[in-house]
Formats: sequence, C-alpha cells, structure tokens
Amino acid sequence: MKRILLLPILTVSIAASLAFLTGCGGTTTETTLVPPKTATTPATSNPGTASGDSTASGSTTSGSKASGSSDGTTTTSGGTSASGSVATPGADETGTSVATPKTGTTEVPAVPAIPPVPTAPVVPAASTPQAPAPAVPAKSDRTSAAKAGTTETPATPATTVASPDGPVAPAVDPIPEKEDVTPVQASGKKTDWNGWGGKLSRNMVDHHGSKNMPVEVDIEKGLNVKWVAELGSQTYGNPSIVDGRIFIGTNNEGTRDPEITGDRGNILCFREEDGKFLWQAVHDKLSAGRVNDWPNQGICSAPWIEGDRFWYFNNRAEIVCADTEGFLDNENDGMQDEQYKGETKADIIWMYDTIEELGNFPHNLATSSPVVWSNLVIVVTGNGVDEGHLNCPSVRAPSFIAVDKNTGELVWEFLADKDILHGQWSSPAMGQVNGEWQVYLPGGDGILYALNPESGELIWKFDMNPPDSKWELGGYGTRNNIISTPVFVDGHVYLGVGQDPEHGTGIGHFFKIDASGKGDVTGTWWKDFATEEEGEEDKEEEEAEEKEEAEEKEEAEEAEQKTMAKWHRGGEDFGRTMSTAAVHNGLVYISDLEGYLYCLDADTGELVWKQDLQAACWGSPMVIDGKVYMGDEDGEIVILEAGREKKVLGEFELESSTYCTPVPANGVLYIVSKSKLYAIASE
Repeated sequence: MKRILLLPILTVSIAASLAFLTGCGGTTTETTLVPPKTATTPATSNPGTASGDSTASGSTTSGSKASGSSDGTTTTSGGTSASGSVATPGADETGTSVATPKTGTTEVPAVPAIPPVPTAPVVPAASTPQAPAPAVPAKSDRTSAAKAGTTETPATPATTVASPDGPVAPAVDPIPEKEDVTPVQASGKKTDWNGWGGKLSRNMVDHHGSKNMPVEVDIEKGLNVKWVAELGSQTYGNPSIVDGRIFIGTNNEGTRDPEITGDRGNILCFREEDGKFLWQAVHDKLSAGRVNDWPNQGICSAPWIEGDRFWYFNNRAEIVCADTEGFLDNENDGMQDEQYKGETKADIIWMYDTIEELGNFPHNLATSSPVVWSNLVIVVTGNGVDEGHLNCPSVRAPSFIAVDKNTGELVWEFLADKDILHGQWSSPAMGQVNGEWQVYLPGGDGILYALNPESGELIWKFDMNPPDSKWELGGYGTRNNIISTPVFVDGHVYLGVGQDPEHGTGIGHFFKIDASGKGDVTGTWWKDFATEEEGEEDKEEEEAEEKEEAEEKEEAEEAEQKTMAKWHRGGEDFGRTMSTAAVHNGLVYISDLEGYLYCLDADTGELVWKQDLQAACWGSPMVIDGKVYMGDEDGEIVILEAGREKKVLGEFELESSTYCTPVPANGVLYIVSKSKLYAIASE
C-alpha cells in the first residue's frame, strides 16, 4: 500500500523535462464552420524521424503484412486458475524515481482453456531506427512540428460561411429527441456498452440494470472469472462492447502478429463470448517521439461504436473510422491502401489526420475518446506545449473539432480562449438543456466550454480555477488542467480538475454546474463558496491593500456576475482528480488522485462518506447493481454498497495495476489491468 506523490508514466500526459512551463494557445475564442470541401483521404502512416529540435520528418513508410496471429485467451471455470503468457513491461521511461505497484504477485500457470484457445506468444518488442528525412519549411503558422517534411498538398484554410442571419451550419442528420440518448445501433443488444461511459452523458452508471454482479472474485483461483485475454504491456484504454465484439486500445507488446514488432498503437478486437482474439488495428508511432507520442502507451481512446462502424482517436492524432468486422467478412469497405492488411487486420473506412490538416501538436499523446452524435464525430485534439514546455508550436491549432462521421470531412473547429497550460487529454460529453443539445469540452486552459454541437458556437464557459491560481512546473502551482470527462445529469455538469499524475497530488476543485447559462458563467464562485473563516481573511487582506481605481471597477463588475456553479469542493476537501463521476440516486461518487473515494450529496455537495483506498486512482468509480466498483494503482478492486451508509462488500486483487474503469455489458463485468482483460461474471 502506498500514498503517492510521484507516479508512473501517464498515458494521457507525461512531463518530459523539469523546465518551467508556460502556456500556449489562442487569445480569443474562435469557432470556424467549414463548408463541404474535398473529402479527406488520409495517407498511410508517415513515421519519419525526429530532428534535433524534436521536429519530426515525415517520410512515408510501409509496414510488413501480417501472416498469422494467436488469440492469447485463457478461459476459466470454477476454481481453475486463469493466466497466460505476459509481456513484461519495460522500465519506467520518465527517467525519474516513481512509485511502483505492489510486488509479490505470483503468476499462476495456465490450464487448458475451455473452449481451447492458444496463448499468444510474447515476442520482445524492438524499435527500428528510421533514416532522417530532409526538413522543409513550415507551411503556415498552423503547421505542427510533429510532421515536418511532408510533400502533401496543404489543406484548404478553414473559412466561415456567413449569411444575414449568421453562420450557416452544414446539414446534419435528424437530432435525437430525448435527453442522454445513445445513438440507435443497426445491430447489437440494448445491454451493450458502445463507448466511454456507455452514453453521451458519460455518467459512470450502468444504464442497463445489470443484476447479480459478483462480489466474491478470486483471479488466481478463477472464481467468477469467465475468461482472461492478453493485451499489450501497458493498457489505459477502456473497452467498448457491441454485437458480440469487444474493442480496446493498448500497445503492441502483446505481439499478435510476429511480423509486426516494435512499439505501436493497437486496437484489439475480441469475441465477447469467450475472449478469442479476432483482429487488430495497428498504427505506427509518430517520429517526433515522446513529445507527441509517448513510448509504449499505445492507444488510450475508447472507441465509439454505432452499427457496423466504430470511431477512435489514435496515437498519431488521427480520427479513425473502421468496420467492426475487420477483414473477416472478406470485404474492403473503405480505404483500399491500408498499411497493414490481412484477415486479422482492421478495415479502415477513413482517417482524418489532425496534425497534417490542422497543424495539431499533441503533447505526449492524443487520447480523446470521441462522441458520435447525429452525423458528427467530436474530439478534443490534444494540442499542447513543446518538449521544452516553453511555448506552443501550433498556437492556431484548434482544441476541439467535429468531423462528418461518414466522410471524415471537417465540419467545425474551436480554439480555446486562453493559453494551454500543458496538454489536452480529456474527452467530450453531451446533454440536452431546454430541448437544445450541448457538447461539453474541457480545454487545456482549465476552462470548460459548452458548445452548440451542430455549429461549434459557444453557449457558455466556466473557468474551473480561481483567478489568483498560478501554473507552476511539477505540480507546485495551484492552477490545474482538466483531465476528467464531464458528466451530464438532469441539466447539470459534474467535473473536477487535475494534472499529469507525475506532478503528484495537490489542491483540486470539483463542481456541479448549472448548464442553462449563457456566455461566461464563472462568476465569483471562489468567493461564493468560501468558508466564513476564509471570507474574513480575504476581507482583511482586501482592506489592507490599496487598490487602483481600475482594479476596484473590475472587482465591482466581477461581483455583479452570477456563477452557475451550484456547489464546489476543493482545497483540503478534494484533491486533484483524473476520474469521471458517477451520479446515482441523489449521490455523486468521485475519486481523487491521492486515493480517496468520495460519496457526496448531489444537491448540496456535502460529504456523505469517504473511503481511503490507500493507493493512487487513475480510473473512475462505476455504479452497477447497487454497488460501486473502484480500481486503484495497486491493482485492487474494492466493491462498496451504493448508498448513504458506507459498507465495503468485497475486494479482490489483479495481477498488476489498473488504470481503467470497470465496464458492464450483457451481465458481464469487464476489468482491465496493465496487460490483461478480465471478464467477470457470477457462476
């Protein structure tokens, strides 16, 4: 057990140096509507190599074709043990001393699978150096350093389409009528789980009404373990389950194809019934290295599935649309020039390259899990600071974009207000307020934006840090990023702030925000929710200081603003968080990085109970069958009774850390460790 101050590498963000950070980004909020133009037809991967200033060269490289695979699944029954070959994770890439998971876990030899499924061979990964490509001048101030050297034709600059009545949005499919509706699938069951959070609201609550989820689980003995599938050596992506298929992001160290070795980003597809490996999507690493595509982190985006298509944001900052059947249906439905082809490879429909098209410069890794609404795919781009953390190479690159789900053409883009502090690693959520849909997008400037999903126009924004907060290197400051995903429930948004976990724990903030506002709805929440003691201290300080006339005027105007925050927790009451909330039956369940799971009153924000998990928490709580399931960095899963009385129902331990969130689908609980996917179900 441990209490962390410094953690292992974060898939969503890792500080590559200890230089002082400064922000980057736009100075004004900009939304650009893009009229239909030439369809985006991304080329195959362009690995290239990194230049001396961390700028990548972009020569096109073709990978080896796959000729075989192994499913690597262990199926268990009764008291049999579930275990297979495990890819040994490499040493910590940060070069710093970090906390490590508990040791002493004994790997249990695999027993014959039922049904028999061979274990995937583990082949040591090897990185192949690339020959340097000649550098070329940047094509514009929006051109990212991540892909210099390309000879592709620059994308047409985005323009605003105007009319006497204002911007004209491209035509979209009919808008869903009900609040928080998951798009209708062409196939699949109502109890499937089609993306991060299972619904557009991203509320971490099982919306299927699953029953008999197990409390007693023993991984080594196989108690209530249906099957176990091997992943890569590090896994941070959450599974999506639709129509008998499971999709999950990881790295390539599971080596499903012995001809494709070395570090890459992978989406693996398994059969839901028994965990049999079916096929994989493989994406090469960006040549700029860790500044844009951190080693061994794989793909962190949770795919969104709708019918026979799914969408994800890969490690190369490309939005990918693929066929759920891969090439198993013997059809090539989209792109005809996939880099990796074969029966066990992905059938790519289209790709939209945000680096090439928009000059995006993802800091450390692009991680956003998309939402698909109407005919749009919406993501957070990941644009951020450079390797030295001193400036932003692509100050005009958007923070949020929407593309057409059928063609991959850009529909709109949005540039955040203020300087980006570090990176942008969150994901969008959606909700319906007074009959109108909103998409909630956390910016790298620490501001939550609510946009019109059709046009990308601002509806409201909320600064989640107080005005006197400061961004400082290594987590010493008081201003924070937003890594958590917003949750929409009953007209309100629940969201907390945090930082790269390498920065350690610190002061955080968690809010319930009324989503019916317009414009800047920040107000003066830091005063409105101050304690009486804090208020007196602030008053004494204000009286002791001489204020300029302009400052007094600004303060007076600021005081007239009304915050749309309904309540706030922070300081000693709540730390930095990467977790996404679960709101259920008038209670909010949320964890912070330090390892506390909080149960709060949804109306008042008052603490109902708190559970010390004694280990760092990267994942999120999930409410299923009247229970709260929560994993931690020690690889322990704790199960508590959902409700106002704190009651621990059970605990069990995985073979390694878990940085993901438990996911329910079709009566089965899916739990992800660093290198394995577990299907948990009552026998």
